[in-house]
Amino acid sequence: MISLPINKIKRHKLRGRVRVMIIFVLCLALVSGAVPTQSSARSIEEISGDLSSLNNEVSRLDAEIAELEGQLDEKRSQIRSLNNDIEELSTEIDKIGLEIQNTQAKIKRTEAEIEKTEISIRTKERELQETKRLLVEYIRLINDADNVNAFEILLSGKSFSEILNQFEYTETLQKKTQESLERIKQIKQDLEQQQATLQQQRVEAIELQTQLEGQRDALSATRSEKDRLLALSEDEAKNYESLIVKNEALQKEVLQDIESLEKELSAQTGGGGIPAGAPPAGSGVLSMPSNGIEVQGYGMTDFAEGGAYGGSGHNGIDIASGMGSPVYASADGVVSQVGDLGGVAYGRWISVRHNDLGFDTLYGHLLASKVSVGDSVAKGQIIGLMGSTGYSTGPHVHFMVCFDLRTQQQGYGLLPYCNHVNPHLYL
Repeated sequence: MISLPINKIKRHKLRGRVRVMIIFVLCLALVSGAVPTQSSARSIEEISGDLSSLNNEVSRLDAEIAELEGQLDEKRSQIRSLNNDIEELSTEIDKIGLEIQNTQAKIKRTEAEIEKTEISIRTKERELQETKRLLVEYIRLINDADNVNAFEILLSGKSFSEILNQFEYTETLQKKTQESLERIKQIKQDLEQQQATLQQQRVEAIELQTQLEGQRDALSATRSEKDRLLALSEDEAKNYESLIVKNEALQKEVLQDIESLEKELSAQTGGGGIPAGAPPAGSGVLSMPSNGIEVQGYGMTDFAEGGAYGGSGHNGIDIASGMGSPVYASADGVVSQVGDLGGVAYGRWISVRHNDLGFDTLYGHLLASKVSVGDSVAKGQIIGLMGSTGYSTGPHVHFMVCFDLRTQQQGYGLLPYCNHVNPHLYL
């Protein structure tokens, strides 16, 4: 057997031990996650604790809001009178106050979720950089090992076990290199997902802030209406019930006007319905105009069969949510009309023309409009705030899909009419 000088054998053994130590340290670094990081202002545990408290607060407020909503439903079922209307407004004010608190808690919760996601992203980014560093180091060590060929190893004077360790060492490096590549791929996927989550959380924060502003507007408007009723003179208070009767009579007149105009339009345009060239039913070209709950569908609903619309069916769908909640454009378009019918029909309303679809969408019972005629709007853009104006029993948006939308100026306001179809054909 050919032997090497003692000092060369020692150097080989020392180099082998150093490499083993390097691999050991690198593996520890990979298992532990990454290099030491600076501590954030708050830990994940602290943020999670805040999130738990905020979730409990939101749940509590949700329950209190639901209780007040039940009280409002009961008051709305009663015969209208000045005292009943004032009591209903008082309860509505209390409910909006709770909704404002609830939205503020949700904003804090979303901010905490954003903070938590940002910390997670920073941790992943550091982990990615450290894994890349490890990968480079593994490749360098493999390159060093490849520079020593098998014949040199055999002539090194090492024992069989030491030679075997040398080959296992190279195999370990190759395995760690592959693991690092797979880990980098997984971290990048995690980062993409967390970045998408962060973007959605930021959008939610903006929407909640807009909702908060709308709720504050609703609170102000409701308080003003209550103050107006409380300030009525004695004679005005005595005549209040008669004004209610007159408004109900006007509502019947408006319903007759709508029915007459729609029949005339249908005859002029060949019977209404979906015209040729329009998007096919089920195409899903529209999105919901509110995040609320649909409380009345299209056509001969129970409410319609009870005579609510003078024997006609419901010409849209109703989606209910809190007073001042955002109302969104269902598709890209241009604001074609903005009107106010006071205490009858659709109250404050907006229509949006969708030229590429061949129809308009209409949004009624709004507390306020956030757009003007001629404005271009994007799908999902806030165009108004949910209210209970016009012929309404509570805050909701009346949503219509209108072909051949027309308007006629009446003594009570600008009245829209059209060949309407079930919005669910396009939602």
